[in-house]
Amino acid sequence: MLEVRAAASLGEVDPTRWDRLAAPAGFYLSHPWLQSVEGDASARAEYLLAVEGDALLGALPVYDVETEHNDFYRPASLVDGRWRGRYLLAGARRGYANGVLTEPGLAPARRRAVLEALLEALRAPVTARRVDGALFLYLDTPGAACLSALDATGRPLLTAATTALDLPGRDFADYLGSRPGRNRTMVRKELAAFARSGLTAGEERLADCWEEAAPLLAQVQARYGHPAEVAHLRALLGRQAAALDRYAVVFSARDGGRLVGFSLLYAWGDGLYERMVGFDYARLRDAFEYFNLAVYQPLAYAYRHG
Repeated sequence: MLEVRAAASLGEVDPTRWDRLAAPAGFYLSHPWLQSVEGDASARAEYLLAVEGDALLGALPVYDVETEHNDFYRPASLVDGRWRGRYLLAGARRGYANGVLTEPGLAPARRRAVLEALLEALRAPVTARRVDGALFLYLDTPGAACLSALDATGRPLLTAATTALDLPGRDFADYLGSRPGRNRTMVRKELAAFARSGLTAGEERLADCWEEAAPLLAQVQARYGHPAEVAHLRALLGRQAAALDRYAVVFSARDGGRLVGFSLLYAWGDGLYERMVGFDYARLRDAFEYFNLAVYQPLAYAYRHG
């Protein structure tokens, strides 16, 4: 018999079983990513689990957010401020990506029954916490279509778009060859400028550089009008280093050993997920550091690692 149970921590759920459900949705609904998010004390998490016997057929993370530092996850700041009440967040809370978690291969009618059970169970925390509803922020297109078919009162609203780069051929030279002529010339120019800059490029573990990276991330946040408290960002990076170091790769630029730029990506499944960049703007050398660290080096890495 299908039933929905609630878990107070993702530590109560077997990672292999969870990640089987999350595989189509990607890294930001994976067990390790969500467990790192759970460590953020600014929200209380629970996990609705649709089970039948010992089988996990569907899951739904739910967050009751007390403090939100990121405007892009503050409902009142989105879609012209139409969500000015208090809402729970359903699905992923971080990463600007969300999806629907069900056992792959379920027959359509069975999948619908699992999702209906999870949505019905979601009513309980909405009612208990006296909030205005639950929002699935940054839901992907298949997830939005699926939930819209289940709930005629819900309406998907476009709030963001995700970019994915496919890799043609077998190496970075093939990628360059796939670009239009003017773009190839620009990429070569930017690679050459970085090579001449005197900055040292590297690949590093997040565990080895997260403390150095926090002030650089703060500079980027401040430049674009977002909260930039170094202590908060250092704590965020520390949690990710503790929980996710085995999946992380940091592409760095150093000046005489000092970190002046970085990009942080996570390798999961067959993709690299770009999470953030940071720069010490006063020490950059007009060498297209952003494109080298956030685009060209990750592309080359992806080709090398298949």
